[in-house]
Amino acid sequence: MDENLPYILAFSSTTLFALSCMFYAVFADKISSIWMNTFKTVIACFGFFIVTSVFYTWHGLSLNSFLCFFISGFAGLGIGDLFLMLAFTRIGAARTLMVFGFSPLFNGIQGYLFFNQVVSFDKLIAIVCLIICLFIFSYEGYKKAGQWEVKGVLFALIGVSLDAIGVGITRYGFEDSLVVDPIEANFYRAIGALCFFVIYNYFQPINLLSKFRPLSPKEKCMAVGASLSGTFLALWCWNTAIKWGHLASLSAIGATGPFLATLFECIYYKRWPNKYMIASTFFFVIGLYILFL
Repeated sequence: MDENLPYILAFSSTTLFALSCMFYAVFADKISSIWMNTFKTVIACFGFFIVTSVFYTWHGLSLNSFLCFFISGFAGLGIGDLFLMLAFTRIGAARTLMVFGFSPLFNGIQGYLFFNQVVSFDKLIAIVCLIICLFIFSYEGYKKAGQWEVKGVLFALIGVSLDAIGVGITRYGFEDSLVVDPIEANFYRAIGALCFFVIYNYFQPINLLSKFRPLSPKEKCMAVGASLSGTFLALWCWNTAIKWGHLASLSAIGATGPFLATLFECIYYKRWPNKYMIASTFFFVIGLYILFL
């Protein structure tokens, strides 16, 4: 395998996810965060099942690997993505994805502890810069609404931390069953996420189909298209990259998501980023530069 392929796939995944997040935010605000998260997971689950059945072979995997994929899906794709959707509705997709700047720290620690991947930890200045970035988001909410936007930032942090944990658990699942294809692993992760939504639906109905039917044909295509690109294709590329690539390096590539999301938002809404976004981007870039210096 070409040694650069995991990083090409990681960038492709980041681009697809950043573009799709803009539409996730639209539908999360229009309908609900839990509906959008459930819908995209169902679409992805069908996609993973069909592609694996037609183009790949179902492998026998160990119970440990299955549990790793299932738990990572339950925690990362289920609970984690729900918090990300909640953050989308409060601070927007681009700002939420900027919180992914903390992912290299989480994933770097996991890579060091479990996969012997060396990462420097004496980067306190980088951490301070990232925290300033979060402070600016909260202050922007204060200037707009008269109160500090703490919930949106907190939701994003919870979502990112759960996503990072899911990445580490997924990698451990690949280590235990090397023959498993990433697309098959994604199916098991999607099943884990769907189990979370089934439990959620038991206590509070999601009404998946009844809320989908009133959408216009254009909106239905947008919802399906964003789910396929942002969850099915993005996860396919990302899990393939995780299987072969260096975790901290992959996270660095994933950190380009906020810039891509900002670009897509500017194009979609036909507006320039405001001064708060520019300031937070400045500290974000400095933090990541120091982190990977």
